[in-house]
Amino acid sequence: MDFDILYMMKTPLFLGNPGQVAQEALQVEIHSEDLENNNQKQLLLLRAMCAGCDVNGLKEQMKNMME
Repeated sequence: MDFDILYMMKTPLFLGNPGQVAQEALQVEIHSEDLENNNQKQLLLLRAMCAGCDVNGLKEQMKNMME
């Protein structure tokens, strides 16, 4: 079984604490070449912000993703 590098972010999201996902995201280190995990990390952040109704955070995150 493969180790899930985003486990730290997924756990608070699925346990109903989307606000903690952003804190955990800072601790998850992913190499820039690992596009699959980087994309999943960004999508988890967006999902957590949607769940937490963080509109300003969503706008900022999406702006950063477009750069």
